[in-house]
Amino acid sequence: MLKKITAVVAAGALGLFSISGAALARQAHVPAAPSAYTQADSALERALALGDSLSMDQKAALMDAAEGWRALGSDALIMEQAKIDVARILTPAQAREFWNVVQGVNEGGVYLPIMCLFSSSLGVLFSMVGVIGCTNETSIQAFLDAFAAFIYANECLISGATSCDEASYAAGLSASGWSTLIDSCDVADTAYYSTALAYATCGGTW
Repeated sequence: MLKKITAVVAAGALGLFSISGAALARQAHVPAAPSAYTQADSALERALALGDSLSMDQKAALMDAAEGWRALGSDALIMEQAKIDVARILTPAQAREFWNVVQGVNEGGVYLPIMCLFSSSLGVLFSMVGVIGCTNETSIQAFLDAFAAFIYANECLISGATSCDEASYAAGLSASGWSTLIDSCDVADTAYYSTALAYATCGGTW
């Protein structure tokens, strides 16, 4: 069963970069409820405040580290290396705040519940780096959408839902936003990849 799930995810991932952000936006038909975005607004404020507290060297190091995470090949390895790099680059207080936001500690296709949650959490991870390193209106909205997708994915998993259109919708919007920044932001392609994967594993169709 695990091999089948892995094959499905891998097949979807192979096609991600051939799917335009506009196509993702067209596929996302389900309106997102505002509650997740209220939480996402709070997370964004914290992400931007953290970004303001970082030196230029810290921001550059964080962006460089995130660039290397993509080659690791698995969610578990990415998270493991991210924890090492964040601890190396940020102060202990900054690192705690980074993970507090990424892991949503204040949170209160085919839908693959566990993969939906994992990929949406990676979407938040890379969107966190993206909004810190490339702060503009598009990256801010993409972060909000990625964080909302994670909240919805968590709620769907806890409730035992058989589908999670809200998470897919929000992840698709985030991927659409990041796709427009690929040429101007070093980690936008990785943020796009992770949020597009969340779109697919949360039930989105191409």
